[in-house]
Amino acid sequence: MTEYKEKEVRKQELVEVALRLFSMQGYEKTTVSEIAKASGVAKGLVYYYFSSKEEILEAVANYVCSRHVDRLHKKLESSRFDFFERLLLLMEAYYDIHPYTKSKSVLGWHQNTVFADVFHRIYLKRIDEILSDIVTQGETEGYLKLEYPKLMIVMTLEGIFGLGRYEGVKKSEVILLIEQSLNLPKHSLFNKGKQLLTHFEN
Repeated sequence: MTEYKEKEVRKQELVEVALRLFSMQGYEKTTVSEIAKASGVAKGLVYYYFSSKEEILEAVANYVCSRHVDRLHKKLESSRFDFFERLLLLMEAYYDIHPYTKSKSVLGWHQNTVFADVFHRIYLKRIDEILSDIVTQGETEGYLKLEYPKLMIVMTLEGIFGLGRYEGVKKSEVILLIEQSLNLPKHSLFNKGKQLLTHFEN
């Protein structure tokens, strides 16, 4: 193994340990010393790879986002999905991984507000290519006719899950909100949404 690969492996190990600690006890309560101890290395070595605890947080968020977005991207590569299905799969994936939700994928992260904020910023950047592809497909198929379609999809994602933090939102309401906010044909998402949006109650 080359020296560069060895460094990358060691750095990745530190990221995975930090992720575990952040998830268990929160970002604020986790120290660099604890990350070093749990990794079996000296504290100085952690600072060799990362200039600060904040930089470790960025690396952890990038790691989590990359794994999730890569899986979503591979799933959406299938040509069998139409525009409506891809849009709904994006919505479902966003809910599944968003730190402010309480799904099994992120259990405990919603209590880590600093982590959640950094994750949120990085995730939206990571899904930009996927968003662009969905927008292109929607425009090509004549369903998406908005001046700022990408921004409206992001606003819809944010709005629905922001609303979900304060009160329960039923699946039928979510589907209707997506249709109305993106000016899609009425009931165009109803059947597919009932099947693909698994995190919402009927």
